[in-house]
Amino acid sequence: MAAALAVLMTSGPASAQAWIGRMAAGMEQERRERCLSGNPLPPDEIEEARSPAAAAMGDYWRRVAASDAADVRASFHEHRRAQWRSGEQVHRYASLQRLNDPLGRQAGATFVPDPISFVRATDGHSARGIWRVEAEGQPAGTYLADFRRRGRLWRIHAMEMFVGGTQPPEVTQYCSEPGDVDRARARRAEEEARREARRFPNDPKPIIQR
Repeated sequence: MAAALAVLMTSGPASAQAWIGRMAAGMEQERRERCLSGNPLPPDEIEEARSPAAAAMGDYWRRVAASDAADVRASFHEHRRAQWRSGEQVHRYASLQRLNDPLGRQAGATFVPDPISFVRATDGHSARGIWRVEAEGQPAGTYLADFRRRGRLWRIHAMEMFVGGTQPPEVTQYCSEPGDVDRARARRAEEEARREARRFPNDPKPIIQR
């Protein structure tokens, strides 16, 4: 590689810069493909995010269970896109100082500290999990929470509450944003189906499940 770069430098800086640009683009594409493979991080790296995420959720629950107008901003990263949602009701960061969480104030409700599911993004910068709330041993609701890391600090970035039998979307492995691995797999399946159709044009077209 060094010898090739030396040859390019003698042929002109513009050629060398173009070659370096192509190499950088190729390396970034390879890194992105690895990230979109859907392979999870090692268990210790997942736990590095899971423990502080669970602590943030526990802190959130203690606050909303204690007050009809709870200040939960300490559980969230201060950011203009930070939000809490339940159905059509949405709170941004500034309005999280007086939050009435009906699950937290439900009589006999208990927060289960272990998440139902939890994943850390393959790029390592965010995570997502689902926590449940029970009342008298029966499901009362769930929280779908997204977490971001700033420096070494993990806090909630966004949360959505689902009450009663309403179920949150499934939490699956992602690269940098939820759903990107699933979309990449769907694209690969479509491309493979098109290649097969070109190779065997007389065969019936496969049905692509979405």
